[in-house]
Amino acid sequence: MAFAGHLSTREELDDYEWSWTGSPAAWALDHPDHPDSAAALGAANGHRTEWLRGYRATWGFATLLLRRTAD
Repeated sequence: MAFAGHLSTREELDDYEWSWTGSPAAWALDHPDHPDSAAALGAANGHRTEWLRGYRATWGFATLLLRRTAD
């Protein structure tokens, strides 16, 4: 198989996590009267805490693009 690969940098991983937690948190803060607001904010805060105080230094992304070859 032919392939290409990319290992994410710490900056890319941090951007991903800040986006993941920031989007639902921003939505919850913008919609405080919505019935799901507290749950969305709680999920975002909980995940952010786990990331910053837990697994941030021990995980990463590797992206592989694979395809079959004639061999």
